[in-house]
Amino acid sequence: MKRIVVSFIAILLALPVVFTISEKAHAAPAPELTNLQVIGVTSDGVNGEWENIDFNQQSANIPMSGQNGYIAVYIEGTVQNGTFQVYDNGNNITSRTFQALPDDYVTNANNIVIGTIKYIGVPLSEVTSGIFNVTANNYYPPNNTLYDNLFITVN
Repeated sequence: MKRIVVSFIAILLALPVVFTISEKAHAAPAPELTNLQVIGVTSDGVNGEWENIDFNQQSANIPMSGQNGYIAVYIEGTVQNGTFQVYDNGNNITSRTFQALPDDYVTNANNIVIGTIKYIGVPLSEVTSGIFNVTANNYYPPNNTLYDNLFITVN
């Protein structure tokens, strides 16, 4: 009986090792950057009601007002670290922006992450009406730059 208990304990202790060894990790190369697009804008002056921005829409219809404006940017693929930038009328304002909400992750039918939605906050005292531009470089050489522009009115 003692031998059976010892054998049973040995089997229980070995199970995690067996399952750990037998499980396989599945990995794939990070996808190339294929899409960068402003998909929404809002501000605290409009109570955070998001205006959806359509593909190729050139200007926001609702002016930003209040203390902070917010921009939602869809990024499909992998961005080279440190290359995501935000511009207001050609002036780099990236250092004055902040993460307004945690990133959302977009997955395909196989639950593989293919994109990210970044929510960027901008103090409206730091910007003026005009062209907002977001840019990022592809992770892979030749590190092509993708960008999107949107005209935004600031009250």
